[in-house]
Amino acid sequence: MINEIIDKKDTMLWIELLGGFTISYNGKVYLKDTGSSKKVINLIQYLIVHRNDKITYDHMIQALKIDYDSKNPASVLKNLIYRARMLLKSTGLPDLNYIIQASGGYAWNNEIPCMVDTQLFEEYYKNAHFDTELSAKEKMEYYAKAIQLYGGKFLPRNTAELWVVPISAYYEGLVKECLESYFRLMGEEKNDPHIIQLCKKVIEIDPFDERAYAIMIECYCRLEKYNEALIAYEKITDLLYDELGVKPSEELMQLYEEALGQVNYVEKNLMKIDDSLREITEEIQGAYYCTFGLFKAISRFTLRMMDRTGQSLCIVLFTVS
Repeated sequence: MINEIIDKKDTMLWIELLGGFTISYNGKVYLKDTGSSKKVINLIQYLIVHRNDKITYDHMIQALKIDYDSKNPASVLKNLIYRARMLLKSTGLPDLNYIIQASGGYAWNNEIPCMVDTQLFEEYYKNAHFDTELSAKEKMEYYAKAIQLYGGKFLPRNTAELWVVPISAYYEGLVKECLESYFRLMGEEKNDPHIIQLCKKVIEIDPFDERAYAIMIECYCRLEKYNEALIAYEKITDLLYDELGVKPSEELMQLYEEALGQVNYVEKNLMKIDDSLREITEEIQGAYYCTFGLFKAISRFTLRMMDRTGQSLCIVLFTVS
């Protein structure tokens, strides 16, 4: 079914809901959510998302919050439908009846061939997750295609709409499950650099996803790219400390210790070692900031030095409220 959909992509409407909203035909974008005509665009999006459901007038009025703004919501809905039809007609799309009147409500016309990115995304996921005849490699290919297709959050301009929230959470959960399943199917495979790009794609969607970072760091370690693993760890810990005020998970800290213990590059040029240890004088301002993992390493080194010299050491904690 997926191959049939892709083969016919240029002869049908292509609708994107992940990462933004567009309607394209023959490779050209005819309608895009730019923030204007918000209520009309919201109505079109709602009809497309629920194109296979039976939607009554009451459902639409409640979902689109029309009853909040008017004493005659049915009349307002009718006017929105008219404006939506006019907008679709004005875009230059094929002159078809995209919105039809169904029993007890309105509906997107499913007789018009169209493909929605969320539908294709789910097809990739279902093939990988439920087709027992596929090999592990074939399943991984479908999971990878699903992640690559995922353009971002579901209808990101409408995140405040109540009808959007659960659907957005559903697709975000699916893309994370795709990454987890791909990683699990890898087993002990070390030479799969594609997983790094898939992790980065998920992290673009959710920069605070510790599990995606953990998978990426572990894969960097498998590929013996320990410096990249440390850089990734520092990035997520900085985000967690600076934005959320929380420390990284135990899993991340264990992976950090593993990567730190494997950094075994030996520089033999003393001048280069000296240069790398020095800071540029102009950049030295105030206290030295570091991650908690690095702070522990510095503390352990300092304690050993104190044991040898007999000096005392105090730790002071400042909190800001």
